Amino acid sequence: MDRIDISAIALNNIIEYLDIFNWKNSYEKNDRWLVFTRKYGNDLFEIIFPKNINSNDMNLYMYKAINTLSNLDDIDPVKVVEKISNVDNDVLKIRNIKTDSETKLTIKLASIQMNKLKSLIAFSACSEQNPKPYFNNSQNSRYAKEMIEHYKFSHTFKGSFGFSIESHLINKSQQVQLFDSNEEYVIVPLERRVMERIVRGLIITFEAVNKNDLSVLIDKYPSGFNSNMCRSILKISDRHKEIEYEILWSPKIRLSEDIISLNDFLLNEKHYEYLDKAARELCNVEPPKIIEMIGHVYGVSSKGDPLKFDSTPRFVIVRWENREGKPIDVLIELNKNDYIKASQSHLEWNLISVKGSIQKVGQRWQLSEPHDFQIKA
Repeated sequence: MDRIDISAIALNNIIEYLDIFNWKNSYEKNDRWLVFTRKYGNDLFEIIFPKNINSNDMNLYMYKAINTLSNLDDIDPVKVVEKISNVDNDVLKIRNIKTDSETKLTIKLASIQMNKLKSLIAFSACSEQNPKPYFNNSQNSRYAKEMIEHYKFSHTFKGSFGFSIESHLINKSQQVQLFDSNEEYVIVPLERRVMERIVRGLIITFEAVNKNDLSVLIDKYPSGFNSNMCRSILKISDRHKEIEYEILWSPKIRLSEDIISLNDFLLNEKHYEYLDKAARELCNVEPPKIIEMIGHVYGVSSKGDPLKFDSTPRFVIVRWENREGKPIDVLIELNKNDYIKASQSHLEWNLISVKGSIQKVGQRWQLSEPHDFQIKA
């Protein structure tokens, strides 16, 4: 355990981590010790700390806790420390596999990689606002501007040269209660959705290569990479260098089911070949058509006071009833005035109509760029 650096974590970080992973605390019954217990199979395990945070042997107990978590979850202790120190963050690591002397990178390539990581985030955010196959630029996207300010460069790390970007999860998921059932519609915060799209795009890239089928990348652009994101990944690799992407998710927000089991990706020449073709072909894909959706508002949710700030995220769930086939629930983000009308129609159970482009993003249906929202008589 001597090689483990715990300087980045404090006792409260570990306590929060234990709480998230269902360790039961019983320290209120003990004047001297903080005691956490959890069952693994039929066995009950304990993690103990002194209540006095200034105790001389506090570090020893923290080391023991990390070692216990490492053994129980079969995770390297270094990874345990990393997970605890980033309990509030999603972290994406980018590792250059072959660099000079295994630790150096040219300033030119480092500059390109940082710039294209910025583009990757921006165009991921653009697709969260409006899932299109390609974008002329990201300057007009409110989502892109927000995420460029939000995402931060973290640290470089030893070995083959690598660096990290992190997203601090400042918001929690929103739950929208559907009108006719006990089901809740969960809306994860934008900063998580942007990272999920990047990782989902990597998953889809590997799927396309494994199936030897480029159409996988093309058809799944609403949930994954648009053309601009493909080009950003290509530029980060200098079009041929092996790059490893590794993701560390904050446990505070539940992951989408389609990406829950994958954490690292090593891209090589074959992946870049597919991304290059996809980037070009996506530029020829027609953006989704504008449709008129008619239905009832089945749920409303606002992150803050919906009447006070124009930038407050306001969502509604509309059951699209005039489509061919079975009605589906569609997520729409509305401006203040339209949200007021949607709330009114929900209370009075009036039909509404709204125009926009509809696509399936991940596991949810979404209407992008909504306009002409009306309450129907």
